[in-house]
Amino acid sequence: MYGMAIAHHRGMLRPLAPRPKAPGARRRPRLGAMFVVLAALGLAGFGLAELVLPGGTEPVPYRTWQGPEAGAAGRETQVATTNAEWHALWSSLRRDPAPAFDPSRQTGVAILLGQRPTPGYHVGILGTEQRGDRVIVLIEETRPPGSAVLPHRVTSPYAILLIDQSGAPVSVEQRVRD
Repeated sequence: MYGMAIAHHRGMLRPLAPRPKAPGARRRPRLGAMFVVLAALGLAGFGLAELVLPGGTEPVPYRTWQGPEAGAAGRETQVATTNAEWHALWSSLRRDPAPAFDPSRQTGVAILLGQRPTPGYHVGILGTEQRGDRVIVLIEETRPPGSAVLPHRVTSPYAILLIDQSGAPVSVEQRVRD
């Protein structure tokens, strides 16, 4: 390094001639290129590539209905992929007629929060997205303001989604507000 600095200072730096290869000698890979490849593999392995690399997700269109009373004691997600499942899901939560359902292009999803001590809770749908072969439903449980004076009446909030995608497994991810 010291010799190169002096040569450069004097304006005498010349490109180095390639070293002759010995027969059977292996070329050493560049350390920088190896680092980039290993970093990309590490991000993919930890599922972080979609946060860094563009194009990891696509929004999926959907319609939604919500209500305060599902009658469910615990948290649950139900998925409907047939007409019979869709009508059973819908009629267990609502009294109005079920919207049209086409199992060849739609999936029905019900998200039940379970029992809550007062009114004012509901399922906030943040969106749906395609990640690989899965459809992800992003939700947030919305709570009543801490200063609200509400009656003590047990509720069981729910949301129903009719997603314009069929055949893909569905997962629900809950986002938590700080």
